[in-house]
Amino acid sequence: MYDFIVVGGGPAGASLATRLAQTKHAPEVLLLEAGAENRENQNTPATEKRSSMAIPKLNWGYKTAPQENFLHRQADYSRGKTLGGTSVINFMVWSRGPRDDYEEWAERVGDSDFNWTNAERLYKSIEGYDVNSGEMSEYFKPDPLVHGTSGPISIENGQIWPEGLHTAVDAIVASGVKLNLDLNSGDPLGLGLIPFMSRKGLRCTASAYTDIAPSNLTLQVNTLVTKLIFEKNKVIGVQTDKGKYLASKEVILAAGAVDTPKILLLSGIGPADHLKQHGIPVVVDLPVGENLRDHSYLQLLYELNDSIIDKHLINSPELLLSARAQFAKDGTGPFTAVNRVFALSWTRDELVEQRVGFADLAEEEKRLFRRSTIPTHEFSVSISQIARCPGKILFGLSSVGMNMQSRGTVRLASADPADAPIIDPKFLSHAFDRDNLVGDLRRMIALSELPDIKSTIKGPLGAPASSSDEDIWDFVRKNMGSCWHPCGTVKMGKADDPEACVDSEFAVKHFEGLRVVDLSVAPFVPSCHTTSTAYWLGELAAEKIARRYGLNG
Repeated sequence: MYDFIVVGGGPAGASLATRLAQTKHAPEVLLLEAGAENRENQNTPATEKRSSMAIPKLNWGYKTAPQENFLHRQADYSRGKTLGGTSVINFMVWSRGPRDDYEEWAERVGDSDFNWTNAERLYKSIEGYDVNSGEMSEYFKPDPLVHGTSGPISIENGQIWPEGLHTAVDAIVASGVKLNLDLNSGDPLGLGLIPFMSRKGLRCTASAYTDIAPSNLTLQVNTLVTKLIFEKNKVIGVQTDKGKYLASKEVILAAGAVDTPKILLLSGIGPADHLKQHGIPVVVDLPVGENLRDHSYLQLLYELNDSIIDKHLINSPELLLSARAQFAKDGTGPFTAVNRVFALSWTRDELVEQRVGFADLAEEEKRLFRRSTIPTHEFSVSISQIARCPGKILFGLSSVGMNMQSRGTVRLASADPADAPIIDPKFLSHAFDRDNLVGDLRRMIALSELPDIKSTIKGPLGAPASSSDEDIWDFVRKNMGSCWHPCGTVKMGKADDPEACVDSEFAVKHFEGLRVVDLSVAPFVPSCHTTSTAYWLGELAAEKIARRYGLNG
């Protein structure tokens, strides 16, 4: 018997469980994680951002259902299967997002606790921010007064620039995109350098929270939750593949926007028709698994000219070994630059209201787009090497679709908890998303044609054949995927919102002792890389739960 059971050891679950355990009354908290602890993978070189995705023991290996607008391809839907969750395998980008996201969230759920002022306060408690700009002070100058410097999540920017990145950034700024010295100030619009969740070149994961947890937090890994245990309308525990665990106060699901709805559905909480298809008794008919929203991801790649010689990139096995040795010794050297430092821009299309499908959007969606710090598109600029192009130095423009209006579902494949869920984001099913994406990619192609950038490029390795609608759409269908930011499948909202499954206290409707605290509650996809949002939700929920039970009184 524990006071609280938290299911899921990712950013939301780890931060929530730790903060609950740290309260004055020191409740007994059990944190259950389906994956292993994998200590050897918690602090790996930040330079190899994506390589962790390829380690099967760290990744659930999910794929989407075939996507109609991707020529029926299945998109990768990697989710972390380990202590630390997806923070162990993601790109480590730290972005709080625009202040207007928080103001909109607060308005939609009717709770000022979600506003920007409160969010900024909580972010300071999360961040262990290194605001040192190094050689990049002209491009990166975060205000230490608006960032936390002693929180558990280490945040830094790479101190070495790949050769050629200065040229690209300067050319884009000269073309009219404003320079933003702090993309995490609450106004992300413009082009700037984005920091990463790392310290001295080593990845920082959500296990940084459990590392500072007191002894009244019990961590149990390799434990798959299969369903909830009810006593009338109260949730009193969880059934796992290791047995039953009971909670005297609450069970809190923090398994993410894919696996939290899966647990609820297996427990009989969800759309009645779907549950009946799998022979699961209906406990409560709620729209669990609906409203799946995500960001899209697409990269344009160009080979740089032979004249661009980057002293920081590694072009031979001998240099690789030498760089690894230097990095292992003191966290310095060329290995700190590989695939790590890049510029990122959130941009706002002032003609967004003229996009196809905008007039048909719900009024709250129109209101969000009209807020002054809300972007319609994100792109990044990088100089890198990738495995599929050996011996080449690449210029990359990566596109991430913001505020996409397409909505999909998470469904059960069967009543067997071991089966992966059916994930169907229905990418680009909304006309607004299609029109917005084509316009954004056309602008990115124009960036590659800027004289100072074009002069460094030998030729395209992966880009549309032209800037015509037809060629862009053909490239999108063959290459676009997810940015791995699923949200909304257990949506938060006001009491009269028919799509809402939880209220602003994170409590699941019609139940006592059951909350959901992860990105599945998001009423829309925040305009950021959402790991930060998950940490914020964990911190905010811990405060709300502590207040409910007087844990600090």
